[in-house]
Amino acid sequence: MSYRFFRRLTVGFVCLVPAAILLSALGAGALAAGAAGGLKPGRHYSPAPAEPTAEHRSVASRIKLIHLYRVAQGKSEKSVLTQGDLQTTSFLEIDGYVAGIVALCDDEMEVSIDGRRMPPITIGNGGDLWVKNFGKLRRTDLFVPAGSRDDGIRPPEPVRGSRQPSLLAGGYSFFPEVPGDAVSPELMFNISFEAHGEKLNLTVQQNGYTSLCAVVPDLPPGRDPIPFCYAGNPPAQFSRSSANIDGRIRAIAKGIGAVESAFSSNLIDGVTIIDAEDRHDAVTSNGSRRMWFYGNAFLRESLAELTAIAEHESLHILVDQLRLTDRLEVRELFSDLKGYEALSQERLELVATGRTPARPGRDRNEHAAFFAFISENNFMKGMRGGHAQTDPEEFCTSFLHSLMHIERFGEALSQRLKRPDSSPRYLSVDEKNAVVGDYLRTLDVVAQTLADRGLQNGSTASKRTLQHLASQLTDARVTLLQERLQLR
Repeated sequence: MSYRFFRRLTVGFVCLVPAAILLSALGAGALAAGAAGGLKPGRHYSPAPAEPTAEHRSVASRIKLIHLYRVAQGKSEKSVLTQGDLQTTSFLEIDGYVAGIVALCDDEMEVSIDGRRMPPITIGNGGDLWVKNFGKLRRTDLFVPAGSRDDGIRPPEPVRGSRQPSLLAGGYSFFPEVPGDAVSPELMFNISFEAHGEKLNLTVQQNGYTSLCAVVPDLPPGRDPIPFCYAGNPPAQFSRSSANIDGRIRAIAKGIGAVESAFSSNLIDGVTIIDAEDRHDAVTSNGSRRMWFYGNAFLRESLAELTAIAEHESLHILVDQLRLTDRLEVRELFSDLKGYEALSQERLELVATGRTPARPGRDRNEHAAFFAFISENNFMKGMRGGHAQTDPEEFCTSFLHSLMHIERFGEALSQRLKRPDSSPRYLSVDEKNAVVGDYLRTLDVVAQTLADRGLQNGSTASKRTLQHLASQLTDARVTLLQERLQLR
């Protein structure tokens, strides 16, 4: 169910600054092209209300533009602050919340958000602009007012034979790891620009995280409650009295609790619901213990599906803690199942980096059934989602999910198998034996990694979690050997 950050948030290409600023910078024609209020009209002021200091204006004179990518009422928009805006204000009230920031300056500065430094924008070999956690940024996305003498984004000529990206002088950006999330959970945050001993602070007021629930049931004994938060404008559908919000929160908590109980590990320390209309999924981030649900999935999926999604996303965190996809044995296994030849470019790239090649490889027929079998839409009765064939991380996650529900193995093997490249059909006895064989091999590889001291030294999972997983692998082996006997 998780896309694990392979898609970037689609951001509307609209200039959303107050009409007076647009008219002065662009003329009435630009306003007629479709700008609408993103910065509150009449609220473009300093809270004191004091005039910006000389130091503030001095730093502002070296900032060309600030782009604020925001989410309001579920829709992605973009607001643009010009140098003239920054000369006259140090406070902004934003409709919705800020989901990304791009700043263009005349020269190098130290730019930060509440003390977190904004990384520079890079220029690829072909002159394309690349933004961390966002991807490729088109030059047309960097809107510049008419009459500006220099857009500040002309890259140097690429160095022949060089594949190293260069930095865009004076270009900085900040986007959260999870597309559509807020750059800050707070109601107010500061964007700071420092250069030559001078500093400018721009305070932004937004719709920060709103607490939905403080006490969550269905967790292991002694487990601290998991806070559920919401990022977005407070819409009617998120009223606690409508849309069965409490039931949906409990369904997600049930999935988290099931995984944590099965593997004796506290995995999730918070859940955020993101109000972004252009996505329908849930994600986690490596190195983090938070889970994010997009509003469409949270409000529209069944309670049973929400539980299954929460289990899957929690298992992503466990796979990360176990460092399973770092293991050479796991990468080799996945390459074999994908059908990559021994010396193929696909295998070499996957084993070396852990990433599936961009060039789609063809799965061998006898193993494609195994990928489909352990995916949630087949193994979990009545559920959807799962894409175990995508990469080693999704493969390990769906495998552990099936391991949690190993009692369903026989029933799942006897039902019609749904595959993306064909109509659902029953497997033959030979195909069933192949699936059992692939499952047993995967059990052995995972067991080997657990027995290896190298994994335990590199893992952040507790010793008790490793013991619980080893025990489940042993029990699953017994189940599969019994299933194999029945197929003879």
